[in-house]
Amino acid sequence: MLATQDWQDILDNTEPLEDADPDELDIQIDRAQAQFYLTGNFEPLERVFEKMNLTDSTNYVTTSTLAPWLQRDVDATIEVLNNPIWTQDSIGYVFQTNRDYELANAYRLKGEIEKAELHFERVIATRDDVMNSALQVQVYSGMSIAQSLARLGRFDEALELAAQLVSNTPPERDAMLWGWLFSSQAMIKGLAGDQEAAIDDLIIALETPTAFRITVWHLYYDPNWDFMRDNPRFVELATPPVVIRTTKP
Repeated sequence: MLATQDWQDILDNTEPLEDADPDELDIQIDRAQAQFYLTGNFEPLERVFEKMNLTDSTNYVTTSTLAPWLQRDVDATIEVLNNPIWTQDSIGYVFQTNRDYELANAYRLKGEIEKAELHFERVIATRDDVMNSALQVQVYSGMSIAQSLARLGRFDEALELAAQLVSNTPPERDAMLWGWLFSSQAMIKGLAGDQEAAIDDLIIALETPTAFRITVWHLYYDPNWDFMRDNPRFVELATPPVVIRTTKP
């Protein structure tokens, strides 16, 4: 994760949103994410995506569902994921795999289990192509495959694939990926029934710099972690200090 001061630097050195070109708002997404990481405030993310013209930038395709999903607005999440941007040739299959994984979880949260399982299966069907691709594709899409296997109850396969991805990506090979891997592996371990090992992995993920940052605010809001919210150790880990201060004056 970026340090708090790094996030603050992003906020302090970006032009106001109202002055930004709608075609060049990638840096504003970084700024909006920094606000969320610092405060848990979704409004900057919502404002950026309201103003931003459709784009196939990496920032867009990886963060455009963040605010509606974490706020449990399933219909808005599905609407974003059905945006025409996803059908463009410039969107690689790694992002398509991520899209199917996000759609699967959205339909699962909505209670449309058959649709959810269909999208989980689509993710799993990309496994051969993914594992014969570049390292970062293997990691990001591979963990979506492993999590999809876990959501379908195929825990042994999911755990084996997750462990393989972690083993194949030590910090000396790609330190920016290594920490992120543990948040995904944690979810798989938790779904497979080993919540304590999952929490141990989450601690590593929270304390390690990553390309896709995970913060306490993600754990606090993300519906994908609902299955662990009866675990006191997880609740403690997933409760931001500001929430503690407001509920325990």
